[in-house]
Amino acid sequence: MARRKANDESVKLFFMVAGVLLFLPFMFVSFFHYKKLKKNYFSTSNAQRVFDSAQLIKSILYSVGLITTTLIIMFYATSQLSGLVGPDYQKVILGLDAMLLALGIYPVCKLAQRVAVRYLGVIFNDDSNRMIIPVDLANASASENLRLQFLRRMGECEEISVKDITNITREKGVNFYIHGAFGSRQINFTNKQKRDECLMALQARTKVSRGGDLGY
Repeated sequence: MARRKANDESVKLFFMVAGVLLFLPFMFVSFFHYKKLKKNYFSTSNAQRVFDSAQLIKSILYSVGLITTTLIIMFYATSQLSGLVGPDYQKVILGLDAMLLALGIYPVCKLAQRVAVRYLGVIFNDDSNRMIIPVDLANASASENLRLQFLRRMGECEEISVKDITNITREKGVNFYIHGAFGSRQINFTNKQKRDECLMALQARTKVSRGGDLGY
């Protein structure tokens, strides 16, 4: 019993250290990626940014919740396995945990970049007459999802020429869609005020009238 308790404490310490080592890079990656995006897309004074600060909180909570849940599951799984095997195999289990955590660094970095992208919001660059939006991750084929393209593109923005937008539809809630030769893209916010602010900014730059609402 004493050995089991000591093993549990060792595993707990291991995952506490792992949590710190994951969360610190998460915040740094998110911060520096945001600075990079802002420099690339919002360096001109002739631009308008529509951002939703609640998206930052929502994205951080989602990412932190996902990372924490994963660590908790790994902790309990490791703790249970350590009680079933001998001391020699416990080091093997911790080694496998370390490998899994190392493999998880890339997804964690992508989650951090997504936080930065969501906080950047939507930008209207009047110099290039382009609209910069977060990549619509839902707008992907089954083969692209199988290749995990959504993971690679989590930290990216997409530039769309305003003149290529041929229709705008508003969905029930906080979403709206832009349509054109590029296909359709969903743009969402956490409240209707920010959604409508973005819609007004877009309509001020295009002659395209808003299409039929898909509910309100």
